[in-house]
Amino acid sequence: MTDEALHLARILWDYCLVPQEPAPADVIVALGTNDLRVAEHAADLYRRGYGPLLVCTGGVAHQNDLLATTWEKTEAEMFADVAMRCGVPCDRILLEKRATNTAENLVLTRELLDAAGIHPRSVVFAVKPFMQRRVWAALPLKWQGLVRAAAGSTGSEGDL
Repeated sequence: MTDEALHLARILWDYCLVPQEPAPADVIVALGTNDLRVAEHAADLYRRGYGPLLVCTGGVAHQNDLLATTWEKTEAEMFADVAMRCGVPCDRILLEKRATNTAENLVLTRELLDAAGIHPRSVVFAVKPFMQRRVWAALPLKWQGLVRAAAGSTGSEGDL
């Protein structure tokens, strides 16, 4: 990568970041991606007491493209497997297995929680850093009523 390309990539990276420290919440939501470090981060948030419940959300979002995986399971199922290996009890994990984009992650997770009689007022989102601004942009439209939400992220500028 040229110095100019790296400089421009850093500008985009910095724009997408919404630096926030996570705060304890009613629920932790891990938005699906092909990067299992997000699931590890969500499990870490759970173990550190940031929420009593973890929702793993994501279907099979990418096929035959740059972000495709060889997984035989949905992103949610892969995330749940990682979270359990990292110490999150199975009965503390809910799966939303249909979402293929950020808006669907939010809407379908809210519907899943509503159907289970869970109505969180606060959520911590475990996402890749470049997803933070996308979540904040979609949240007022797709999940009204949250009093507080924070985005805990994983990864670093070294991921550019």
